[in-house]
Amino acid sequence: MTFVAHCTQSYVTLSFHQVSFKQQFNQGAISDYPAGEVRKGFVDVQCFPLFTFLLAINRTTIDYLSLDVEGGELDVLYTVPFHRVNIKVSIR
Repeated sequence: MTFVAHCTQSYVTLSFHQVSFKQQFNQGAISDYPAGEVRKGFVDVQCFPLFTFLLAINRTTIDYLSLDVEGGELDVLYTVPFHRVNIKVSIR
């Protein structure tokens, strides 16, 4: 099990990352607090690289990918091993 500072580390392994997430109604953000600390308004969240989800559902071809993660799009894309994934259309 690997714990890192945020969800978008450039790993191509199947390990998960846990972060502390600040809840703000239906939105929120990853906080600087380490996961595992109990704080009001915060919840620990497991994060996985996109490729891990694709492997879990046995898919390596994506017809259409629309990615909106509030400025972290490139960080997410850096985790994708494009030599193993076929993305036909991508909108960022």
